Amino acid sequence: MIQSGGVRFIIWICVIVYILQHIYSPDVIKKFGLVSIDNPDFNVMQLVSYGFLHGNAYHICVNIILLAIFGSRIQNVLGTWNFLILFLISVIGGGCIQTFTSEFSQSTIGASAGVFGVMLAFSCLFPHEKFNVLFTKLNISAIWIVIFYVASELYFILYNPVANVAHYSHLGGAITGLLFGLYWTKTLRTRK
Repeated sequence: MIQSGGVRFIIWICVIVYILQHIYSPDVIKKFGLVSIDNPDFNVMQLVSYGFLHGNAYHICVNIILLAIFGSRIQNVLGTWNFLILFLISVIGGGCIQTFTSEFSQSTIGASAGVFGVMLAFSCLFPHEKFNVLFTKLNISAIWIVIFYVASELYFILYNPVANVAHYSHLGGAITGLLFGLYWTKTLRTRK
């Protein structure tokens, strides 16, 4: 499932950084986690670096699994460089939205903005791709899975924010991925 190239590269970086951040905690998160733009510790580099840090094993595992599922197919169709650009620009897009739209006292960390970007691009490119729901015989199209994720983020932003979850970052990554996905869908149709 996990192709060589960009997906494997991102996963390895996340795992290595996760180990290092626990060895050198809390310094790594303080320096590389994303803080608000008005914080004196803010650094532009944080708009990328926060995407490789994770809070706990559950956090990194969910991001890695979703990245492997959705990212591998995108990488197969569009190539390693396009996948890497999609992931990194989605992380940056999510970081920008998070930095400018929310007040937070803790550092934002996690690859979720990049993962949301990959999921949205996937849903544009392969909207009818089916996924099995665990422990059932149900198959759900990719577009419905992604709609559920984005709708839940909008719900949390508007009505019930969960502490220590960067909902704006997720939404920013999703918007970035949607733009890439729409562009690539149009480009691929033109080539055909």
